[in-house]
Amino acid sequence: MNLSNLTPARGSVRTNKRVGRGYGSGNGKTAGRGMNGARSRAGYSKKSGFEGGQMPLYRRIPKFGFKNHSRVEYSAINLDTLEKLIVEKGITEFNLSVLVEHGLVSSKDLVKVLGRGELSAAIKVEAHAFSGKAKEAIESKGGSVSVVALKGTVGRNEVVESEVAKSEVAKSETIKSKVAKSKVVESKVEVVESKVEAVENEVVESKVEAVENEVVESKVEAAESEVEVAENKVEVAESKVEVAESEVEAAESKVEVVESKVEAVESEVAESKVEAAESEAPADETIENDIIESEK
Repeated sequence: MNLSNLTPARGSVRTNKRVGRGYGSGNGKTAGRGMNGARSRAGYSKKSGFEGGQMPLYRRIPKFGFKNHSRVEYSAINLDTLEKLIVEKGITEFNLSVLVEHGLVSSKDLVKVLGRGELSAAIKVEAHAFSGKAKEAIESKGGSVSVVALKGTVGRNEVVESEVAKSEVAKSETIKSKVAKSKVVESKVEVVESKVEAVENEVVESKVEAVENEVVESKVEAAESEVEVAENKVEVAESKVEVAESEVEAAESKVEVVESKVEAVESEVAESKVEAAESEAPADETIENDIIESEK
């Protein structure tokens, strides 16, 4: 075998499809693109996921979950792993190179020490982060922990702590501002309530005064109407008295007339009686004379 007889593997090389070379080829006039549609035009490029205009699959299926872009991922190492190295290898100082050397983490990983397990000796540990329980367990045995900062950056724990501190400061400031605003609002509410109370008192007093004035006016009007009624009654009584007096005067005049008439009648009767007596007197004398003469 030499360069002159080398050939490619069967099926690895294929001739290009010749299109637009006449009707006889079968791919002549439209060159295998068909007559109409977007694919028959120049410049067509298929959009990923495009399904001809219908709702594509990536929009038909439901979406769920959340990916935090600021999440920091750590490779976890527990205390029982470090204890195993202490017992087997006698190691008391753990840094990133020792952990990488023993295949616990990769050189590009961020290491976080967790608190599972117990320690039997004091050790020094360097890592990017520590849990509270792990830090307490290491320090309780007389060991020490140190947070490793990445090249050109602040240590992740420091970043997290600074962010937490900033968030706590921001929260405290927002709480203080809210408290101050609430106090201001409360003072404004108190002022408004006092004003409302003053206005309500003024309105109530004005209404009471108006009602009292209306009552007094109604009472005065009622008293005046009663006085008018009484005056009308007095006028009616006076008119009745005048009528009675006129009637009394008429009666007195009638009595006088009757008395004058009675006197006239009496005088007439007396005169008639006198005249009758005078006319009867001679007859009696004649009778007496006749009696005397008969007795003789």
